[in-house]
Order: sequence, then structure tokens, then C-alpha cells
Amino acid sequence: AKIFGGAEFLSVPERTSFILSRHLLPSTTTQACVDQVKRVISEISITENVIINVKAMERPVPYLEAFMTSKDNENVKKLVRIIENHVKQKIRYSYGLSVADENLLGQYVPTVVYGPIWEKMHQAGENVSLHSLEELSRVYTKFMAEF
Repeated sequence: AKIFGGAEFLSVPERTSFILSRHLLPSTTTQACVDQVKRVISEISITENVIINVKAMERPVPYLEAFMTSKDNENVKKLVRIIENHVKQKIRYSYGLSVADENLLGQYVPTVVYGPIWEKMHQAGENVSLHSLEELSRVYTKFMAEF
């Protein structure tokens, strides 16, 4: 969250802005989040004449909504079987904690993220293990051969 307002220390600003960044769970919409913030604000006792506007920040492209692909999806089961046979251990399911291209794909087709081992993602010195990339290629090749 970011709060903007007032130029002087201990001053009461004429206007203040508050930006809240929030990741949504599957089935929670941007509008539902806005409505929730409005409900919380309506429960706060404000004694001064204050105008509060709550809205989703305008963007040139739509927000990427959260998604979840069922473990019971036939292609998910097939991919899990191939991965587990290849790596010789049970996979661990998890959820992404960020927003990426898969959020767009997940709105239209069942989507699973399985990638190589990396270090220092999105920072100086970012790299991917070549060996893990080769192993990943083998898994995807086998998956596509069975498709």
C-alpha cells in the first residue's frame, strides 16, 4: 500500500490518496474487492466532512484475474504422472503468489505452470539451470507425445 498526502511534517493535507495493491483469489472479482473496501470504510466513524472515493485503478489493459485448474482435470493428471515418473518423487502442488501470463491463459483454458530451476528471478544475475531446462523439455515432449 502507498499513502500520498501533505508536503509538510505533521501537516493536515487538503487531499490524501491511498493505493492498495491486492492479489485476488479465484472467484473473487476486482469489483468484489472494491465493494469490500467500501464496506470497511462505511464502518469507520469519521467525524469530519470527508469525501471518500473508492475505485479500481484505471489500466490500459484488463486486470489479470486469479484462476485455479482442478487436479482432477485429465491433462493435469497426465502431466503429474509424467513429471512424477521422470523426477521419481511426488510433486507438490502450490499456488502462484504473483501475476503473470498464466493468469490470462487460465481464464480460457486449463493452465498448469511447471518450469525449470532458476536463481535470482527478476534481478541482476538471473539464470536458469541448463540441466533443468533439458529435463523440462523431456517432460513436455513426453506429455505432447501422449496428447
